[in-house]
Amino acid sequence: AGYVLLARAWVSCDIGVNAAANSFPLLLVFIGLTVVGTLWWGVAWGLVGGRYGVLPGLACAVLGALLLVWGALAWLHAPDGYPAFSCPPDNVPPWWPEWVPL
Repeated sequence: AGYVLLARAWVSCDIGVNAAANSFPLLLVFIGLTVVGTLWWGVAWGLVGGRYGVLPGLACAVLGALLLVWGALAWLHAPDGYPAFSCPPDNVPPWWPEWVPL
């Protein structure tokens, strides 16, 4: 989900040359999100799920994964100083919900 949302944000704001030019940075982001997300799911499922049951463990794991994806998007949605002319002044894609800060 993080990879797809970040790629869509970059395409919406015309960041990079084209889809092929953005593939390597997106691949690195995808690998990092996968590793950290897998570790988080293991910790949340093992610690919280083992102590309090399946439902709290699952809720903690999903909440952590959503925070991880949001954090990656908030950090990488537009590189610092990159002139994204097709997006508003804050380089936030037009399809992004206003109630979620980015």
